Amino acid sequence: MHNANEFIKKLSPWRQLAIIVGVVFVTEMVIMTVLSHVSITNELMTDLIDATLISLVLAGFNVLYLIRPLKLVVKSLQESETKFRLVIDNTAEGIMLTDNKLKITFVNPAFTEITGYKPPDVLGRTPSILSSGQQTADFYREMWQSITNSGHWRGDIWNRRKDGEVYVQRLTISTIYNEIGDPTNFIGMLSDVTIEKRATLAMAHQAAHDPLTKLPNRMLLLDRLESAIQKSRREESQIAVLFIDLDGFKAVNDTHGHLAGDCLLVEVTRRLSECVRRSDTVARIGGDEFVIMLLDSNAPHDPETVSRRILQSLVQPISLDNDVNAFVGASIGIALLRGEQDTPDSLIAAADTAMYKAKKSGKGRYHFAESPIQPPCPPPLSSFPESGQ
Repeated sequence: MHNANEFIKKLSPWRQLAIIVGVVFVTEMVIMTVLSHVSITNELMTDLIDATLISLVLAGFNVLYLIRPLKLVVKSLQESETKFRLVIDNTAEGIMLTDNKLKITFVNPAFTEITGYKPPDVLGRTPSILSSGQQTADFYREMWQSITNSGHWRGDIWNRRKDGEVYVQRLTISTIYNEIGDPTNFIGMLSDVTIEKRATLAMAHQAAHDPLTKLPNRMLLLDRLESAIQKSRREESQIAVLFIDLDGFKAVNDTHGHLAGDCLLVEVTRRLSECVRRSDTVARIGGDEFVIMLLDSNAPHDPETVSRRILQSLVQPISLDNDVNAFVGASIGIALLRGEQDTPDSLIAAADTAMYKAKKSGKGRYHFAESPIQPPCPPPLSSFPESGQ
């Protein structure tokens, strides 16, 4: 009996109620069956009926005893649902729920505020409605691989609002599983971090670019050179590094001032950029020192051709803000990727050394690292007219 009582206590209230009602019903049926087969006195009949009524009354009290906590449970669930709804409706993060087929089944008000899409716009559709087209197939493949392996993914993604504006969305995706471990739903938590992302990108750009010319600085140049060297070795292609030092820049700075010098550097930047392809890199690494990285430097776009083009471009007069024409030239050192021992720093150093050899040989020249001096092209700086004439 003790074990039976313990078992009943462990049952849910509804199951306890079912047991009590069942016992009462069975008891009453047994009594009625016995009465139909046994001769009893009226007094005994009265006692049995009274006992049955007492059982029914007691059962009623048990029912009331069980129903009351059930009402409390229902009330508690309703209060929890209300609180949960208040949280969902008032959170600043957008919430999106999908089924296991990625069909959207629920979005909260913050989702609408962030994306511009109201529930009727997205329910039954997939999250691809938000796509901006800026992420690659590899990006999504890696994202879903993470979700499949760990059940989660978090990252920043460029998406598009309903009005067409592209923005940065910080997205967290979590998988909901059933009792046997199969995914039943996916929940996405999203927020708009466009301002934060743009500020981060701006800071990163400032850290990697020259503030005057907006060209890559030495740090970014080294990074690109490292990547280019690795690619060159895989594809057996060639890389050339041109180290360019302006001839006559100091005279312009001393005569016309630093603002005129800055104006000249900006114009030199424009001319250098016009002498190379978009895939090449023009960087400023010092006051009047520039480095160009040429990818796949084979004819007709070989380093010698580019060097001649640069020298011819820079001998043209440069108009300063004060209506004065300045004349400068350049000395160029050229280093080619030779072997496994080459590094970004060693290539720049080799081109730098070659540039000094070109400058000592008369300026207005280019020189290959560890190669004989090349003939001047165009005329050396000494034949240029003085600045301001």
